[in-house]
Amino acid sequence: LQNDSEVSDYSSSQFYISSGLSITNVNGLAVSNSSFSGAGSHITLGDHSNVNILENTFQTAAEVMRNDPSASDDPTGSYLLIEGNEFTGPFDSGIELSLIENMVIRSNQLNGLDGNESSFGILSSENIDLTIEDNTIKNVEFGIILDTDSTAMVARNRVTAVSSEAFSADKSANLQVVNNFFGDIVILRRLFNFDFIHNTVVSGSSDQRFEVLYLEIDNNATGDLTARISNNIFVGNDQVSGWLIAFINLNDNVDFSLDLTLDHNLYYLDDDTGLIPLVNFVDILGSTRYNTLAEWQSAQLFDQNSQSFEPSFAGVDDFHIVSDMDYRFGTFISEYTIDIDGETRIEGSVDVGADQFCVTVEVLEFVEACESYEFDGITLTESGEYLGEFVAENGCDRLVTLNLTILETTMSEETVDACDSYDWNGVTYEVSGIYQEMFTNTVGCDSTAVLNLTILESTSSEESVESCGSYEWNSAIYTATGTYEELFENSVGCDSTAVLNLTILEEPDNTVTQNGVILSAVDDPGYTYQWVDCDDNNSPVPGADGSQLTPPGIGLF
Repeated sequence: LQNDSEVSDYSSSQFYISSGLSITNVNGLAVSNSSFSGAGSHITLGDHSNVNILENTFQTAAEVMRNDPSASDDPTGSYLLIEGNEFTGPFDSGIELSLIENMVIRSNQLNGLDGNESSFGILSSENIDLTIEDNTIKNVEFGIILDTDSTAMVARNRVTAVSSEAFSADKSANLQVVNNFFGDIVILRRLFNFDFIHNTVVSGSSDQRFEVLYLEIDNNATGDLTARISNNIFVGNDQVSGWLIAFINLNDNVDFSLDLTLDHNLYYLDDDTGLIPLVNFVDILGSTRYNTLAEWQSAQLFDQNSQSFEPSFAGVDDFHIVSDMDYRFGTFISEYTIDIDGETRIEGSVDVGADQFCVTVEVLEFVEACESYEFDGITLTESGEYLGEFVAENGCDRLVTLNLTILETTMSEETVDACDSYDWNGVTYEVSGIYQEMFTNTVGCDSTAVLNLTILESTSSEESVESCGSYEWNSAIYTATGTYEELFENSVGCDSTAVLNLTILEEPDNTVTQNGVILSAVDDPGYTYQWVDCDDNNSPVPGADGSQLTPPGIGLF
């Protein structure tokens, strides 16, 4: 394919030729679900952009995937995705690519079968913004090799059964190597700013070198170099490995400074008998060899929180740890909280190595809740059995079976008309309104009481009376001065209080004497007089307002 600017899709094809597919000056191509076999190069890449190579099978090749060797200039490319492919050897190299910007190599299976000499799983050189993650590589001499790459992430790969180097990086900058299983030695040479975090490195049958981790600093480098080597497991066999970590050719350039973090690692190097654990180092500042971790810790400022013991793994090429009891001395690094299996690391419970040990815990919970219950992000409103999956404090799965009983809240409401005030639940209310109180019912849930209150008014009346001798009030006769009160019910059913302020006056002396035809009453200047004709219905006798009366005629006066 040459000079193709349109998006193309080549899928479900089979190639049985010495050079399967050549891509040059192509923008937008998907190669998927195809089968390639033959002794030549299956895919060669020239200048390209936006190429996806997905879920193909490649079997038996010299180079499965490589740059086009016939290009007159160095080929360049951008935005290349190689994902979900299966590479089966024997082959000289599985993926051998260079001069590409933004390349992702993800979730591929590479099996060299015979592990022949000079065979590579992934060989990357002079690439920019490179991601190599979740790949399985085995039965090759060299697993993953980086040469002069810039800004690369190598994460969650499983590289085992290699005969030489599991991982090697040379003259690369801004490198992150995290959460990998490496089944043989690791070489970090002349790097500039890198993280080597949460890896498990176990030397295999390599006889090419004598260390598990080889770190070389370029003597000619200038500037500030930052390197972090933390939370790793390094395991070596003394029959193969002379030491665990070698620091070689450290820079003495006055224009160069090294900020190295080396701590929270597990080191183990078995001797010839397999009985005595030894940890051997080459001094970062010289050539001193330290035979134990304790010697190294006392002489240097590094690895003060590291430990040395023989780790236990799940299998020969399976570097999952089998417990968390001994390995939980890692330090929490917020950039790398997910382990090789996608499990979460929690601050305070960090295992060293690529594997965060997890045992799924099954829990049975009985819960009674009022009205509703929040569980696994769902609001439950009905009683029943529910299953939820959570992440425990140690980052492992926690399966919870919930037996849920939903209890009911209750509510009562009353309407009350009260005169002047009303006492309700210890509070006196004097104003009409709606009032609410919260209680606990018999099952322990909220019980809401609502009061609809109307305050009615009592009334009162008051009168003042002066009466001679006695006074009749509300069917009662009073003969003494005083204040009297009677209680009635008004029109709204409340108290109506009537008050009588009574003054009883002394009755006058009403004695009348007759002298001839003249009638005389007691003459008292404090009295007033009015004579009446008793026979004429007590009508007043005109002008008879003195103490004496000469009757106008015969009668009763």
